[in-house]
Amino acid sequence: MNEQTKRQPLLPQISMRWYFVAMLVVAVLLAMFLRSSLNQYLEIALLLTGVSALLFFAMSAITFAMAYVIGATDKLAQQAEQKTESPFAYDSLPPQIVPPHPNE
Repeated sequence: MNEQTKRQPLLPQISMRWYFVAMLVVAVLLAMFLRSSLNQYLEIALLLTGVSALLFFAMSAITFAMAYVIGATDKLAQQAEQKTESPFAYDSLPPQIVPPHPNE
């Protein structure tokens, strides 16, 4: 894959057919709503569905923000701990996998 055809991780990977499916579902729901004699009940159901979806997305965003903050502070705390435990902080070499032989 060359640079121009790589997928972008931040862009949504949704094809156009899903937009058409969503438009079809919205059109069918609107047609049912306009043709129905029970407009009040359908309006309440759609309103409750929308409110519950908004609450779900809001709670998901809050949960994600909390997890992000906890992860970021934990990462900062780990970096602060690693800086003080550097093998070069006390003028000593790091441990070697194979120690040198004094006879050579």
